[in-house]
Amino acid sequence: MKARSVRILEGSAVAVPLARDGRQEAILDLSDYNELIALGVYPNWQLRGGNVGSRGPNGIKVLIARVLTDAKPGQRVVYRDGNKLNLRRGNLSVLDGGFSINHDKALLSTAA
Repeated sequence: MKARSVRILEGSAVAVPLARDGRQEAILDLSDYNELIALGVYPNWQLRGGNVGSRGPNGIKVLIARVLTDAKPGQRVVYRDGNKLNLRRGNLSVLDGGFSINHDKALLSTAA
């Protein structure tokens, strides 16, 4: 599928369309978006169980917030404002006690 265009927002942020219709958008800093693309995250994003996800090299599935925060297995990402589409770093924090067994950022590094 062809990548959908991101919108550049005021304040060096981008809006990344989700799903095929692109009606919903995830918001994050432009520098973080560029880092994700450099790590091999595909530019087509979607919601997975209410969380923003994508694929990386070799089709590996990752959750964007876990990559941005470098959340390890057993940790969970908390959205300070409760909005899982707000992926700005100031809105994300990591707490122990999560159920994920993946280290999504490391998965991207080993898949390349």
